[in-house]
Amino acid sequence: MSRLVRWLRGGALGTPLLLGFLAAAHAAAPDAMFLAPDPGLSIPRMKFTTGRAVDNKPELFPMTPAIPGPVSGWTVTQWDQSHPLRPDAMATNAPGTRDPGLGRAAYAFGTPADATHLWIYRRPGRAGGYVYELYQRDGILRQGGKNLFLAAKATRPDFTMDHPLDYAVKVRLSRVALRYDTPAAARNGAVQGTVFSSFVFGLRPGTGLRHATIFLQIPISGSHGGRSDYLSCRVAGRGVVVTANQDVPGQVILPFESDSGPPTALHQRVNQYLCALLTRLHRCQDGASLVPLPDQAAFDDLGNWRLESMYVGLETQATDMRPNSVSRRPQGTVAVALQVSDLRLRGLPSGEVARRNCGGG
Repeated sequence: MSRLVRWLRGGALGTPLLLGFLAAAHAAAPDAMFLAPDPGLSIPRMKFTTGRAVDNKPELFPMTPAIPGPVSGWTVTQWDQSHPLRPDAMATNAPGTRDPGLGRAAYAFGTPADATHLWIYRRPGRAGGYVYELYQRDGILRQGGKNLFLAAKATRPDFTMDHPLDYAVKVRLSRVALRYDTPAAARNGAVQGTVFSSFVFGLRPGTGLRHATIFLQIPISGSHGGRSDYLSCRVAGRGVVVTANQDVPGQVILPFESDSGPPTALHQRVNQYLCALLTRLHRCQDGASLVPLPDQAAFDDLGNWRLESMYVGLETQATDMRPNSVSRRPQGTVAVALQVSDLRLRGLPSGEVARRNCGGG
């Protein structure tokens, strides 16, 4: 479970991916709205978190990078980094950032021994187009591993999930390295790399129900094969918090290996993933106890759920510091670089999804 999930569970954002779609038809929809800021990630000047939380909110560096232009609505979010990336420690056109297809990074942020980096490339031949490479190596596993994300709050808090929500992004794993020192390190998750997109949903106001938050993680790739049926439910005060990995039949999962080819375009109908998860909540437990949902029919109704935020990135770990760990030393190594571009999240308010109610299987 990512540290970002653990922070979001605290309510820092307030209250508190496979039906394909045709891009041309999507663009032609007259009433489509973008639900994440800066469609296409065209503004590289982002805020950075420090890796710490203050008053249950992620602390931000007081400065932004010395990149011309406005500040993006996206934030570089990092947790459990021994040396966090800093917005005031930026290199430009550094030789060590060269990518065979993209050239040198226009803007590069790194840490000692390149344990973590964010390299931002200008896409050749496309003015204003950028590719963001998020990279990290190893990390310590406690409740979760080491995290690096691009994160943003939803731009339309009134948009509910009984309307189509389509997610498009181009991704490529430009570098992957993985080694297990013992067979157990592969089985118990001590050494692991995970790449995913995640969406945070909350019950809309006016339902009359106690609060509930869903952290829906959709896999892109992973050292464990990418797919996982992880599901956690817990009672938090007067509400319920759900964290889950969710995939659907036919979903594209990238191999956990370096790819020198072009990026893969993912097109996902988020409603399908949420619907599949809501069906699983009929069997959701907190430890050995079944978590009683306030109103199952209301939970099944997609119209009661609204998008609060999203993030995309990675989590890595190679040292297991959990209480039941058999070794507190590094048990291998893992490194992964994810390139992200052309990210768009669009809602279609005039159309209702085929299944407003997800109950009954």
